[in-house]
Amino acid sequence: IKKATLIKDIISSLALVSDSIKRAVYLQKVSDLFSIQEDVLINELNNSIRKNLWQRRKEVLRETKPDEFRIRSDKEKAVDLPASDLETFFQEKDIVRILINSGKRVVNKESGITLTEYMVQNLKDVIDKFQHPIYQKIIIEIQELLSQNEVPASEVFTHHENDQIRTAAIELLTSPYEYSENWEKMWDVSPPARMPDENFEKDADQAILRFKLKKINQMIRKNSEMISAYVGNETDWESLHHHLEIHEELMRIREKIAQELNTIVL
Repeated sequence: IKKATLIKDIISSLALVSDSIKRAVYLQKVSDLFSIQEDVLINELNNSIRKNLWQRRKEVLRETKPDEFRIRSDKEKAVDLPASDLETFFQEKDIVRILINSGKRVVNKESGITLTEYMVQNLKDVIDKFQHPIYQKIIIEIQELLSQNEVPASEVFTHHENDQIRTAAIELLTSPYEYSENWEKMWDVSPPARMPDENFEKDADQAILRFKLKKINQMIRKNSEMISAYVGNETDWESLHHHLEIHEELMRIREKIAQELNTIVL
């Protein structure tokens, strides 16, 4: 019992170490010293980190003034966005949530590529399409760090000098999500995985595809408005033909993404 208590005290102390590499080194030493499987210690460490983050979140809530950035519910946050951007807010949040929670996980053991590298590579053509200012800042910073051959750990953002980024990161790591069968229907996002160790790669793929699908749908609507305008202008057939070709290409892309998502687009 004394040994177990001692180990828990050590793990609690390690949870306060912000440098993930130092934590890993210390954890390995504790594993060797007490002859305990490292996986068991990692699980205990993750629990301690989550408790610390939850405590920090409560402190932020207590200290934040009403006129400052504060943690609010998804619906409250979404209201701050223009109506045209509302539909992609939840997809953007889903992507950033995965990057901060699971970004350093390795998705290909042979190449050593991490989930962050994999996701940013697949998002490179739409990163500039992010609308939420805080999530956009986070993903741009991740992109910049990757260009310096650094895969950021969650601590980079939970200890960030920018108050808004730090608060958002703490929220994304500690939000007490509960699965609802209406989650996917309402917001078109993947419900948080109950088994993140097994599901994080699929979670990432679906989040990226759903975000791209939303953006393609926006482009289709805007292009359709242009087509309607040119239909009323019988003198500009060249522009009308151009936008009809764009519509055809957008529909092709949408169908391809929908097939990957196994989604029926009506």
